[in-house]
Amino acid sequence: MKVRQQGGFTLIEMLIVIFIVSLIFSVALPVTMRSFQRYAASLEAEKVLVLMSKVQRGAFAMGFDSYVKTVDGLIFVNGEENSIPDVFARLDKPIIFYGNGTTSGGRLVVYVNDFTFSVTVAAPFGSITMSQDA
Repeated sequence: MKVRQQGGFTLIEMLIVIFIVSLIFSVALPVTMRSFQRYAASLEAEKVLVLMSKVQRGAFAMGFDSYVKTVDGLIFVNGEENSIPDVFARLDKPIIFYGNGTTSGGRLVVYVNDFTFSVTVAAPFGSITMSQDA
């Protein structure tokens, strides 16, 4: 008489698989979370980039000079607060966008959570770029 064995996994095999899967998650999850946090922070910093671009276009379109400065982490354009929530900004000297389309240039440092970004306005023609600082 033949005895049929049923296929299946032993408890030891299941424990080994659970251990391997948990090991993979323990390595991959923190890296994935940090990448997501960096992405979310860059979206907030890009709002500053868009604000600077709007100020530049507005100054040129209206033909009037516009001034961007920071006070206690808040961004002010022509004396009016234009701050973005969750963003702390620092600017060493005001950036001036002239009505003729040129600019004084400058570097706006943006802090979002644990991440630091630089929004750079290049003088004299005002190309605006953003980069993440190390």
